Amino acid sequence: MNTDIVLRINNLTYKYPNEKGVDNISLELSWRNILGLLGPNGSGKSSLLRMLAGLQKPTSGSIEILGKHFSLDSPKLRRHIGYQADKNLLNPILTVHENLVYAATLYGLDKSQIKKNVSWAKDKCDLSAASNRLVKNLSKGIMQRANIAQAILHKPDILLLDEPSDGLDPIQNKNIRDLILELGQSCAIVLCSHILSEIEACCNKVAMLNHGRLLFFGPIAKIKKHSTQENLLIRFTTAPDKKLLLNIGGVTEALCLDNGSVKLTSNDRNQVIKNVLKKAADLNWEIVEIRPFEDSLEDIFGKMLDSEHGDINKVHSVEKLRALKQP
Repeated sequence: MNTDIVLRINNLTYKYPNEKGVDNISLELSWRNILGLLGPNGSGKSSLLRMLAGLQKPTSGSIEILGKHFSLDSPKLRRHIGYQADKNLLNPILTVHENLVYAATLYGLDKSQIKKNVSWAKDKCDLSAASNRLVKNLSKGIMQRANIAQAILHKPDILLLDEPSDGLDPIQNKNIRDLILELGQSCAIVLCSHILSEIEACCNKVAMLNHGRLLFFGPIAKIKKHSTQENLLIRFTTAPDKKLLLNIGGVTEALCLDNGSVKLTSNDRNQVIKNVLKKAADLNWEIVEIRPFEDSLEDIFGKMLDSEHGDINKVHSVEKLRALKQP
């Protein structure tokens, strides 16, 4: 067994009365890896996190923490897990400091550890100035940091974060992202977020879910590399009419951007480059720059969801991405 594996999920399933919230998911996570969970509402992300946190019993399948079987009756293994829920779990009539001390006692830390770890968590999450403030009086950003602080008090091996940036402004978002990247240097993190730019900035792996099923699991670089469509960014002195661009052989989509730039999508980038250069010579288009243009994670995920929703012309892309899970 690979001793670097912190978390292993085997055929995990959770059934609601009328549907499967999580459908036969298998994946694994190593030390110092940050896994992004992606999916629309109802895709099974929160159900998966609750099972990993030991708050919800799977219908079938298994979870391994540090190579050992994990269940709701595994209190010792639960101490290896930190969980920040998608809602505030702090007591609103206690101060930040009082909440953290109370949480530390629940983790089973002794008095000397409580003092040391509470101070460490407040420092990590930049909470020293808010230490004596009541939770009910905190801003959303400070409250989110306080919830993360209580999740890391015991210095877990696996940190589960459910929408840590929900409702935050851009500056607060950046602070949370910086914190996640720092924490990821000493543990494994599973990050659930609907903000795809956050996943792209923080995570080195991604798991894409829809209707409880795992569409893709692997490195972000791998899913981008295997995107079925190839994009070009071309900058002209003056952008041609979109209709002319769509008439170029091999071009499937054309999007006009700023400063004379256009994004062309095709299934054969090299052939489109040749066709563009020929068309430019024929029509006296002046090309300033031409280079590959990588799809964003948001673009790729949107296309995968389109495929899942029945576009027969794109189904092959989902099957190709699923095949990437194979060794």
